[in-house]
Amino acid sequence: MAHERRRTSLNRRRTAAVLAYNREFEKGKDSEAAKVQAYADVISATEGRAEAFRTARPGEGLDAMKAANEALDKSVSTPKPAPLASLVDAIEAYASTAKRVGDAAMSLKL
Repeated sequence: MAHERRRTSLNRRRTAAVLAYNREFEKGKDSEAAKVQAYADVISATEGRAEAFRTARPGEGLDAMKAANEALDKSVSTPKPAPLASLVDAIEAYASTAKRVGDAAMSLKL
């Protein structure tokens, strides 16, 4: 639900920025170059945030966390523990995914 609200908010910002740019650009010779550039910058920044949002894929982070938790659970709950290397691999996979998702989330801050 929060994911959908965020996507909708980004889409609205992008649409508003494009409309403002177009209104100023359509003035032709009467348009202000600084405003056109400012609107173009807003469009570019909004597109960057939208792209980061699309590629963040937070579900992958949750899947990696689940796999790491299952590996830890298996390691401690069986009479013969699983090899430590498999647990470390699962935790490293989670950490890598969590870092990527976290970095993408930080780039989304407005």
